[in-house]
Amino acid sequence: SNIVNLFLSQLSPNIFAEYRDERIKSGISPSTTIKELCLFSVAIKRAMTVYNCWLPENPVLNSIKPKENLPRNRRLEEGEFDKLMISCKNKFNQSSIFWCSMIEFAIETATRLNEQLTLLWQNISFDKMTIRIENKHSKNGSERFIPMTPRVIEILKSLPRSIDGRVFPYSNHNFNRTWRSICGLAGINNLRWHDLRREGCSR
Repeated sequence: SNIVNLFLSQLSPNIFAEYRDERIKSGISPSTTIKELCLFSVAIKRAMTVYNCWLPENPVLNSIKPKENLPRNRRLEEGEFDKLMISCKNKFNQSSIFWCSMIEFAIETATRLNEQLTLLWQNISFDKMTIRIENKHSKNGSERFIPMTPRVIEILKSLPRSIDGRVFPYSNHNFNRTWRSICGLAGINNLRWHDLRREGCSR
C-alpha cells in the first residue's frame, strides 16, 4: 500500500477501503485488518486533535472495517476421542504412546501446542503436582504453573524419557501433517489441535 507516501489531506475513506480489500485478498485475517485500520485511525485522530491538522472527518470510517469471523467453538463430538486413540495406535504402533498421550494431555491440562512441544521433564514436579510453563514459551510471556490431575500424573509416568529432555519429543516442522493424517485416518473433519485446549477448558 502507498498510504504512507500520501499527505494527510489526500487520505480518503476510499483509500482505506482499498487497503482493506488488498489485505483480505492477501490472506490477512479480518481481525488483524481491523487492528491495522484502528492504528491508522488513532494516528490520524492524534494528528487532528494534538497537532491541529485539519480534515473534514477521520477517513477510517467504521463502515470500512471488515466483519470479523465468528469465534470458533469446535469441540470434540461424541466418539471422536476414541476414534483419535484408535487412529494413533493403528498409525504409529510403538510410538503411539506419545501421540495418544499428547492428545489426552492437551485436553487434561488445556495447554497450547507450543507449551507441550517445549515442555521439559525438569519442569514437571510430581511432589508439588505442578507443571511449570516457562515465560519464554507462554503466550503472554508470563511464567505459570498448571496443577496436575491424577490422570495427568498417570499419563506422564507412562511415558519413556527422551534424550533431549523434552516430555513430547516432536517438532513443529512435521506436526501439522501428522495431526491431519491422524484425523483423516479417524474420519474426523475440521478438528484443529487448539480445539483440544477448548475441550479441556470447557469441561
